[in-house]
Amino acid sequence: MRRWVKSRNEMGAIFGDNTTAFAYIDALINSKDTEQCRNNLKLAPNVDMAVISTVISVNTFTKNGNTVTIWMCSDLRDTSFKVVIYGDMPKELESVSQSSVVAVLNPDLTGYSKDNLRSISIKQCDNVLLIGEVDGVQICRGVTTNGTRCKNVVYKHHHGDFCKYHLKSAFATSKTATMPNKPKTEDIMKHVHGTIEEHKMQVVTNNITLKPSEPTDPKKIMSKLGGLGSLLNRVAESRTKNIQVLQTNQPVKVTVTDRSRDFENAVANLKNIIQPDHKNNKRVLGLLQLIAKYINHVDKECIKRTGIFKMCISLLDHPVEVIAIESLKLRRAIKRFMQTPEKDNSTPTFVVGQKREETRKTIANKSTAKDLETIISATSDVDAYVHKENIETTKRKLEALERMDKANEFKRTVTEIEIVASYCHDCNAWTEKPNPVCKEERHRCSAKKCKMAYHMNGNVKAFNEAMRACIANKEFDGISPDEAADKFVTLLEENGIRYIASDFDATMIAEHSGGYCEIQADRDVLSSVTEHFKAVARRLKKSSIDLVIVTFSDDWHFKNHPSYISGPRMVNKALEFSNCDADIKKVYDFYPSLWKNPTQYKILGLKAPMPMHKEYHLRSICSDFNVNLNEIILIDDDLDNCTNAKKIGAAVLHVTKQGFNLSEVALI
Repeated sequence: MRRWVKSRNEMGAIFGDNTTAFAYIDALINSKDTEQCRNNLKLAPNVDMAVISTVISVNTFTKNGNTVTIWMCSDLRDTSFKVVIYGDMPKELESVSQSSVVAVLNPDLTGYSKDNLRSISIKQCDNVLLIGEVDGVQICRGVTTNGTRCKNVVYKHHHGDFCKYHLKSAFATSKTATMPNKPKTEDIMKHVHGTIEEHKMQVVTNNITLKPSEPTDPKKIMSKLGGLGSLLNRVAESRTKNIQVLQTNQPVKVTVTDRSRDFENAVANLKNIIQPDHKNNKRVLGLLQLIAKYINHVDKECIKRTGIFKMCISLLDHPVEVIAIESLKLRRAIKRFMQTPEKDNSTPTFVVGQKREETRKTIANKSTAKDLETIISATSDVDAYVHKENIETTKRKLEALERMDKANEFKRTVTEIEIVASYCHDCNAWTEKPNPVCKEERHRCSAKKCKMAYHMNGNVKAFNEAMRACIANKEFDGISPDEAADKFVTLLEENGIRYIASDFDATMIAEHSGGYCEIQADRDVLSSVTEHFKAVARRLKKSSIDLVIVTFSDDWHFKNHPSYISGPRMVNKALEFSNCDADIKKVYDFYPSLWKNPTQYKILGLKAPMPMHKEYHLRSICSDFNVNLNEIILIDDDLDNCTNAKKIGAAVLHVTKQGFNLSEVALI
């Protein structure tokens, strides 16, 4: 080190802290994200991760009125990355320049930049610590082919005075560099062999005695040809004596049974080597690629019997990105191969009998019935009743309606009450006061009769009983999606449900995106919105119930990716490609495992890590739209998410198969 900014005692305290672990730069930039790096290093949630690097260049510019500083950092070997700092630089970091050694606490990877370098985004400069300056960082002394000075930075204690490119070019031999007076080896050998052949020919010709030619004898020539023919026959017989030719017209074939057996053996081997500690990653990847080759050569029963589809789903969360992507490809290949099963064409059986009377559990309360009758009887003489209204009367009405909710009185549904509201013409504002008076003096006010909407709290218990009866009686079977959607939404309206929170993967769409998609390559996934979801979306346009999407497809870590989309962008593309006209109020895209670090969950205003499942999604709906949990119904294909939502007080509907279908749902 050339200069220390932090003393030896301060550095000893930093390295001796058990709550901070230092990671290699290679381990960080070779990971998919910061969370995967922490998992590979096996760091506890309460342990912070830090990296130390050397700054080799500093660039500061202004973008949209904001100051952006980019540090090009290196580990002084062969690994480089960028550090992007947004906002003004604090005074203690203004002196950072070439050769400065800095430490970054809890770095946040943002993906690859245009020059194929990983970037780290820093929005809080408190996480950056200046340690000192290192000696030996300098510019390469080489000269480029254009005659200019090389701009590569080298660490002379490790690389020397020249970068690796100039060192490589210095020791490279030119292809055209040859000795001018030295003959080639091939030419020498040709000359030697030619001289030897000429010498042999000269010796032979010296020993030859030329004789005059004699006339040819036809009999001698024919006898020599006959002897040559018999010799050729004996040679052919001796060569084919021990050869046996197997004559058959049936080529060797590989049967379907053999391929099915190989497929089952490969799946069994994959099942045996999958371990919780994620060992044998190379064997897992090889078996996934081998199984993908057998998919189109085995029958569907064999695929169902082996359970390979569930194994692929379990591998989607594998820490090794290549294995996760390969399992996603295999799962999609299986999904394409396994076509939709044929419908049962058997004749349905109808039970003819007396229609059962609809019964509802009613807890009658004399005081409640009396208050309700008082409210409704007021319509007989509206004008006289409105003049007698005051704030205390309106308060008693609301208290009566609250007592109705607590007593589960849903036989008569009150959705609005009549009040007298005041309007100030100068303030252009309405107030719920019967007397036309404004706080400001000399303002013109007037009173008007109007109706105030009242939303009853959702009755989850009553909805579960009614929905369970519909499922048991198979009332959603054998009818069109629009008819089923009308019956379902009407049931929600009668029980005070105000928001439908639907999952995206395997619920809104029949496929599973794996958390992200490519727009063109995954068009089949994005165009798989179910017909029952489209029908419910059409029915909600005539209802006061709103629709939101709650998903684990977190767009925070894919917002800067050049080709992948997730979160709201993926939901909008699915609506576009599936021709679904749905009015979605908001998309809540959070994956709890990615919001465990304090630097991450504090961005959302949380004081602790995000709770698992979809509790944060549902509570965000309550705070954003001023509703209660018992006024929300969660529709999800994950049983754990449904169990958690039921535990905190929301209504739930479990999707049992691929995609939302009212004839294939269940209550838990």
